[in-house]
Amino acid sequence: MLQPGSRGPWSQTDLACASGTDQAHISRIESNQKHPQYPTLARICEALDLPPATRHYLFALAGFPTTPPLPNEEAVREELIQFTPLISTLPYPALLMDEGERVWHLNVLLATCWGACFGSDSHRECLSSIRGKRNVQFLFHPKHFPTWRVYFPKLHQVMDRHVGLFWRAYQLRPCDPDMNEALGMLQSHEEFRRRWRALEAGKMNLLLVEHDLLQVAHPRLGSLLFAIWRTKTAADERFILAHFTPVDEATARALSRLAGV
Repeated sequence: MLQPGSRGPWSQTDLACASGTDQAHISRIESNQKHPQYPTLARICEALDLPPATRHYLFALAGFPTTPPLPNEEAVREELIQFTPLISTLPYPALLMDEGERVWHLNVLLATCWGACFGSDSHRECLSSIRGKRNVQFLFHPKHFPTWRVYFPKLHQVMDRHVGLFWRAYQLRPCDPDMNEALGMLQSHEEFRRRWRALEAGKMNLLLVEHDLLQVAHPRLGSLLFAIWRTKTAADERFILAHFTPVDEATARALSRLAGV
């Protein structure tokens, strides 16, 4: 195991000293003769300065499931470097978000199809408006709510899905300050509060939050129908790619025209 900031590996003695234990104990852990306790594993991870995703994996492997914190700015930058080129080349609307439902990038096709719901169908302006925020925050914002009504004929289905996604994300990180700040603002909207109460009472079905159909009534492009599906990125599983693929021929033709194919 390499020591951070060094070309050489950690010795068992150095790692023991850095993590507050002894060399024999580190030796037994490395040879799988001893199962590390939570505090010991935490100190080892801290000494090695392991990234959050790696710590989460090691704790789960050791039988201590944890929820890693939401990605910080550095993690977001690294993910954007890898995935911005990919998202830009997809032949359908797509966006990159994290497990807290915060959007970090979206492609031109998404901005064109329903970017007006985030303030503009200009890709640059739409991306600037939503980056670091959540779909649900725009959906229930008094300024944007009327636009969502225009673009989504089945708005109640869209509201159910986005509230369900946010509720699920909140259950994983109920102490996260950003999640609580967003929840506080959303609670001012009656439509949101009603659905949130239903989820807390177990009266709403979360079965279709990952995979669903999305109907868009675009003022210029007409009726569009998309299948929604989400995949986690391999580099950091705290990030999610949301895909909106065409379901019918009319939607596929509209996307082809937009893409200049």
